[in-house]
Amino acid sequence: MRYPHPAGGPLEAAMESFAVTVIRFDRFTLDLARGRLRAGDRDIELRPKSFDVLRYLVENADRLVSKDEIVNAIWPKVQVGDDSLTRCMSDVRLALGDAEHRIIKTVLRRGYMFVAPVSQTEASPGPSLPDKPSIAVLPFANRGGDPQQDYFTDGISEDLTTSLSKFAGLFVIARHSAFRYRGTDRDVRSIGCELGVRYLLFGSVRHDARRIRITAQLVDAGTTEQLWTEHYDRELTGIFALQDEVTRKIIDTLIAHISRSEIERALAKPPEAFSAYDYWLRGNAIMKRWQSDPTGEQIFAARTLFRQAMAADSAYAPPVYGLARTYNTAWIEPWSHEALALEYQQPATLEQGLLLAQRAVELDPHLPDARLTLAGILRWLNRPAESHAEFERAFELNPNLADPRFALALIHWGRTEEAMDHLKRIIRFDPFHAPDCLTFLGNAYYLTGQYTDAIGNLRIAARRVPSFRPTFVWLAATAAQLGYDGEAQEAAAVVLRRDPAFTIQKWLQLHQFVKQADADRVAEGLRIARFPE
Repeated sequence: MRYPHPAGGPLEAAMESFAVTVIRFDRFTLDLARGRLRAGDRDIELRPKSFDVLRYLVENADRLVSKDEIVNAIWPKVQVGDDSLTRCMSDVRLALGDAEHRIIKTVLRRGYMFVAPVSQTEASPGPSLPDKPSIAVLPFANRGGDPQQDYFTDGISEDLTTSLSKFAGLFVIARHSAFRYRGTDRDVRSIGCELGVRYLLFGSVRHDARRIRITAQLVDAGTTEQLWTEHYDRELTGIFALQDEVTRKIIDTLIAHISRSEIERALAKPPEAFSAYDYWLRGNAIMKRWQSDPTGEQIFAARTLFRQAMAADSAYAPPVYGLARTYNTAWIEPWSHEALALEYQQPATLEQGLLLAQRAVELDPHLPDARLTLAGILRWLNRPAESHAEFERAFELNPNLADPRFALALIHWGRTEEAMDHLKRIIRFDPFHAPDCLTFLGNAYYLTGQYTDAIGNLRIAARRVPSFRPTFVWLAATAAQLGYDGEAQEAAAVVLRRDPAFTIQKWLQLHQFVKQADADRVAEGLRIARFPE
């Protein structure tokens, strides 16, 4: 059984080996099970399609492969221009340092040939299965045909993930990793193997102005057995009851011993008005990518949507904590957006975020993300005891939370080893974790003097989000400590372009390191990188 999205083509024959094969060439390792390119112990970031192009060339080493063959294999049944393949080849050559074409030869007007010697070995099939039922909710397919409605379909998948995550008896993969499989034709065994889970939930959504139609399937990834499938056709206003019904069905199927009272407690209270939910989904989708926007336009757009959601249903908690997050991000980072620029580092900004986060917790005391938001703001207000209590309550409510904000707080509180353990736990729940996990892990490695490990994580984070200021602050300090002066200066230039008023003292004041030794180590690296005092 395959995850049902449009695809197919010559690559299908290679899928069975995907879970176990590691291919080595030159100084690189191509881990097909996890979709990773590595050089030594360092991950090299590649976009999924660029990775697929490299994989196809490696699997056809020493054979001339035409451009048409590659396009048909990587983009089956999809019309793409030459620029798509050209861009992927550029990515691959940059990743391999193959400017001289010694690994991949270009045969003029004919195609490409992978000429480096290759060897294959078996790799471990992925993370071991947890000792309790484990599941990933894969992104549901948008069958409405309008890409502008992807946010709605994604929201259905994410809400199901959130509801399932609240059960201590389940191991639930984080949304970020599960959504890596959007639009893929990967075999369910391979996906289960890569994520280290037994069960996969997937399906499709179609909706118009009045009705919603959802198909959901639960599959045992180890045996490919379909445990159940359901089709729902409801009035759009009944979406929340429908989500509850799907969640209950999964729980009943996987963990029959979970009590009905615990199920009732775990299911979130829906908003009174559907429009509130729709506005919330739109704003939340935008906030997923706030770190990639150096202007702040997306944050301001999300703020507007959250306010519209609150106007539609003032008792619905998610948009309230979402709005609180926009004030937190406006306070912590400098943005070029006119309104947000005025809020940077202003006490009133963070106080407004605090009031909203507290209001969200009052509206729904059992909402983990509201607790996380409140905990994060309390941390920046230098109220560690209250912050820690809110973090702990969030993890009690949802044992499967994969959120790195607690790790950052631990780093600031001088509990770096605990932060590392927390981040490694997140990486298990979220194998394809967000780049800020790597940034914070780089922070922790830096503060323990493990500069080589720090810079490897920070470089990957910088490539994935080239506009996130904190990554480049730490990258500059780490490169400086290692004597990589050119890299340190390049990273420092990124920071100073974003924040011309940046100084070492402002950075230390912002982070409020509890241990003086940590503050001194950070200041030392930033001085070597020649940041202004």
